[in-house]
Amino acid sequence: MEELAYIHKDQNGGTITYTIVEYSAEDTFDFMPNGGTVRRAKKQDEKWIQVAGEDTATEILDELGRFMERRHWQQKM
Repeated sequence: MEELAYIHKDQNGGTITYTIVEYSAEDTFDFMPNGGTVRRAKKQDEKWIQVAGEDTATEILDELGRFMERRHWQQKM
């Protein structure tokens, strides 16, 4: 298990820090915005979807998914 942080800057200049918890599966991770409630994302049919927790905007979920994919790609190099 690894814990990561991703900082998202919104259009108004505000920031949200997402704590991401990665388990052994590369296609699933938990995330919490600003230390809030736990949410879970999973890659299904080449697309990141949210499978648990309060709704998250699709754009944010896509950003977090791309962040995790880049991380896995870099680790394999």
